[in-house]
Amino acid sequence: MEQDRRRHPRTEVHGAAELVLEDSSKVSGEVIEISHGGFRLRHEYRGFKEDQRVSFVHAFDKGKARVVWSRQVGPHMESGFCIMDRP
Repeated sequence: MEQDRRRHPRTEVHGAAELVLEDSSKVSGEVIEISHGGFRLRHEYRGFKEDQRVSFVHAFDKGKARVVWSRQVGPHMESGFCIMDRP
């Protein structure tokens, strides 16, 4: 059995989110899980790269984050983000 490497407990949520990429383009999605250190986003954008930096705002938090992982899940994409900074 693989060991869970998560540092913070996760909470399932549902809320709209908007991310702004370094080139000022925007990605909308739905936050589906949060923790103190990050969040998981369901979206349609296929261009996220590992370690890419974004600004984000959603119903539960806002700040700057980096992409940890991104993968296709059914017809959607999901990405995990690590929060780097909060205002």
